[in-house]
Amino acid sequence: MKKLFFLIILCVVANNAFSQYAVNGKVSQPNGSPIDYFTVRFWADTTSVAMGSFVGGEFSANVPSTANYIEVSAWNFQLYRSKIDLNADTIQCILMPMQHVIDEVNVVANKQTLTIDGDTYTLAVAGTNLSAVANVNDILSKVPLVMIDEHNQASVFGKDNVAIYLNNRRIKTAKEIDNINPQLIKDIKLIASPTAKYDADADAVIKITTTDNSGTNITLRDVAMLGRRFSNSLNPSINLKLGQTNIYADYTFTAKQSKSYESNGVNNKFENKQYRDNSNVCGKLIDHSYTIVGEHTFSNANKLSLQLVGWNGNEKPQVKAVQIYTKADTTTTIYTSKDISGTENHYDIGVGYDFSIAEKNNISIYANYTIHKAETETNILENQRVNAYNFDAKYEAFDGQIDYQTTTAHGFDLSAGVKLSYVHNESDSHFNSDDIALMNSFTYGYNFTERLLGAYFDLSKKFGNLSTNAGLRVEHTYFEGNNNNIRVIDTTYFTFAPNVKATYSTANKHKITIGCRSSISRPSFSNLSPNIRYDNMFYYRRGNPELLPTITTNVALMWDYASKLWANIAYRHKRNATIYEYYESPINSDVIEVLLSNHKHAHFLLFSAGYNLQRGKFSSTNSVSITKPFATIKLTDGEYKIKRTAYYFKTTNSYSISKNLSINADFLYSDLGETLLEHKDPMYNLSLGATVFCLDKKLVFSLLINDILDTYKFTDHRKFSLYDIEHTYNPDNTFVRLTMRYSFSSGKTKRVQVNDSNAQIVGRM
Repeated sequence: MKKLFFLIILCVVANNAFSQYAVNGKVSQPNGSPIDYFTVRFWADTTSVAMGSFVGGEFSANVPSTANYIEVSAWNFQLYRSKIDLNADTIQCILMPMQHVIDEVNVVANKQTLTIDGDTYTLAVAGTNLSAVANVNDILSKVPLVMIDEHNQASVFGKDNVAIYLNNRRIKTAKEIDNINPQLIKDIKLIASPTAKYDADADAVIKITTTDNSGTNITLRDVAMLGRRFSNSLNPSINLKLGQTNIYADYTFTAKQSKSYESNGVNNKFENKQYRDNSNVCGKLIDHSYTIVGEHTFSNANKLSLQLVGWNGNEKPQVKAVQIYTKADTTTTIYTSKDISGTENHYDIGVGYDFSIAEKNNISIYANYTIHKAETETNILENQRVNAYNFDAKYEAFDGQIDYQTTTAHGFDLSAGVKLSYVHNESDSHFNSDDIALMNSFTYGYNFTERLLGAYFDLSKKFGNLSTNAGLRVEHTYFEGNNNNIRVIDTTYFTFAPNVKATYSTANKHKITIGCRSSISRPSFSNLSPNIRYDNMFYYRRGNPELLPTITTNVALMWDYASKLWANIAYRHKRNATIYEYYESPINSDVIEVLLSNHKHAHFLLFSAGYNLQRGKFSSTNSVSITKPFATIKLTDGEYKIKRTAYYFKTTNSYSISKNLSINADFLYSDLGETLLEHKDPMYNLSLGATVFCLDKKLVFSLLINDILDTYKFTDHRKFSLYDIEHTYNPDNTFVRLTMRYSFSSGKTKRVQVNDSNAQIVGRM
């Protein structure tokens, strides 16, 4: 069906009795970059025997044994025609670009496209309505199993740690995602079972791939949002093409206001003690963020890239809280008001070089240096007592990585590499007065250093319809921490993260994948440091220097059919899982002490399934997942069985009313069930949106009405010994947001798109 252009349509005109060969191939430019959209036709001398359309630079098909020629065509590339060997593992096709500029072509419809390949979900962005949204999180929320949590960070249902990569660089903070212009994104992949190429702590990987910038163009975006408060951001960007050099610059000014609510409750009914606080936070942020990228391609297709990402923010939130403490029918009420003034400065410099040393031998070198400074001054008014709290933080990080890829004489694709990571953090916090609750000075200075050295190798090979992959990643971690010049953390350990995976593809578009992978969750400094950190005068946290990393092993069986239907079942085992424990403080019996410890084992059984529908102008992606925990935790006061099931359902739907107007409706239900000693209440999110193209696609409007029912709240419950603890956070998540974008172009560059009533835009601005 032509409306499902990315699925192969085999048109066999030869005799059906001919035997079939499963062939696989790659289509790329001379510099090795894959060609996004192309058509493949197989010939038996002068007779066409099969054809199909593909995306992503790869194709697979079953063709008659009489086929002896292949022909590949793509917009703005010369026609490729060559003899083929049907017994070859991979058919390599290199297309030469046209040497002339094609005039502008009219656009008709835009659709988002989701493809599923075993454990990988790929959402196409370039040329779809998604490229017109306000930020990357709007796109991530449409990927199956992905959710945006209370800290505006992406998480994956049923997974612990999610690593996000922009091309081949790992993103360190959620703020970096906000700086990515959706118009530059080619696609987003969710890899549920990553290979050894990715860091060992990557339980799942989200990979954001950008388009290859070309031509000279200028874009201006404005994002206006009205929730409980009004926010606005202005974003000009420019791309310059100067011969083999490409320069991209992006700047965003943001004036953001928000209002959120939070409450904490602790109940000890056996000792007739209760504590509750309710607070609201009115946030104000002025932020300047920028991205500058330079790329130069040499005559031999080697490429050098430089990148600077940074932001400078000034934040002035106001916090008003009421704290009520009851003990033996005596009630104490504390009114707290905080005026906070904070600045944040971040600079991230990266350099990369990709080159080939011989045919099928490629090397990538990447280095990244980050420096981050934050200063916060807080004036606290507590029952007419005034205090000032200052916090200064500085960290710097370095990442260096070398990757090597080759194809061996026996047809194995080999990847290997090494990575060095260094992080050093120095922070200091102090009150300028001792007139505070519980005589806790809150004054401490600490620094910590983490050094990580990793190496990996990864092998893959296709045997007919069977694709195999195996790899091993080894990482050595050294961690030291000092608190007020006293060494409190000094630990070192090795991590071995193996993975194996095999995928079998049938002639009728079924794929079955089985895989196994191990990953690690390293404890943070705050979870290791024994320093006391008060949340309020009745509640403090203390880290555990003896805390061990959590090792997770995941075994999964996955099935998908033609990117329409998919189902996965997985078993997860956690060793040294981290749990919270609650005690009466040995310092003061009126205070709760929260400690972290390791639990020996926890088991989980997961099931997920989905259906991807595309009919005419309507498309819908639906996914559901269930997680069942099996764990018995032995504590000092008895055993706790963890058994509450978690549920997840998401549906994303879009409809093209005309070539210039489309609407969408999304719904999410999430019940995260019961983790270790904690369970979460269900959440719902219903959103509606529309996208309008004007002035021959130069002007774009995107409207989003998010969380219409105001039901996306985060509530956690913990029960331990004598205590019932409840925490609720209600973010500023119900809003109306309008994104406007106008694209200019200069020189001879034209916006090239296809004429088809249901086609994807195959070019880009």
